[in-house]
Amino acid sequence: MPSVSQSFRQALISVFEDHVAHKKPLPISWACAHCYDKHSGNLFKKVHAVAVVDGEPNSISLEDENGKPFAIINISKNKKPNLELASIFQEKSIIYLQVSLPVDREPDALESISKPLFVNACLNPRCKKCGGYQGTKSMVVIESKCWKCKGRMKVALMDCNGYHPGPEHFSADEIAFANSKGALIRNNYSKTVGATYMSNTCPGCEALTGQHYLFTDHYTEAMNGYFKYESYPAGYSCEYCDMGYE
Repeated sequence: MPSVSQSFRQALISVFEDHVAHKKPLPISWACAHCYDKHSGNLFKKVHAVAVVDGEPNSISLEDENGKPFAIINISKNKKPNLELASIFQEKSIIYLQVSLPVDREPDALESISKPLFVNACLNPRCKKCGGYQGTKSMVVIESKCWKCKGRMKVALMDCNGYHPGPEHFSADEIAFANSKGALIRNNYSKTVGATYMSNTCPGCEALTGQHYLFTDHYTEAMNGYFKYESYPAGYSCEYCDMGYE
């Protein structure tokens, strides 16, 4: 009698062969370990054949039109990603997907592969400077108020998956875009830092909003529902390089 993992592997193979035979897409989604974004895509965009991996009873190979492995599916009872295997396959430019067997119910092959436990692939571009994967970023424009005159003003900053650079890190195009959405960004002298830099400016009293207060008094308040805001896709960023951590 076949084990649960063997039965599950055969169920996965049947699903894969059906998708190959009928040229059906197989959507999957995963939380990326490289950029921390959530990715989604069609696993079978380049798959032309399914094969059993020799000597690996819990693995399945998905092959491209040239008969080369495009992706390796590993069936695991372990809930922790096998980072060693993931790294080995990444060096070979092979996608590594790890799916786990549910312990409380009969495993569903299609459900398990559509949301794998771990995928070693990132769909974002690499940073040209350090070679690491970049994360998506968005510009957040907040309908806020001036700390000095209490008048209405819009402020802009970036949301880059955990860090939030202000206008001093904006490109010329990003400054122009923020201003087109109602913010007023220009060069201002700050007595606090003793320097002039690009910052959000009150249209009434012309007071600047510094980086620290931009996050604590505007962004945090907006995320907590006290201010209205709009978020706009703004491409990709590398935290390590863009923030000067090298």
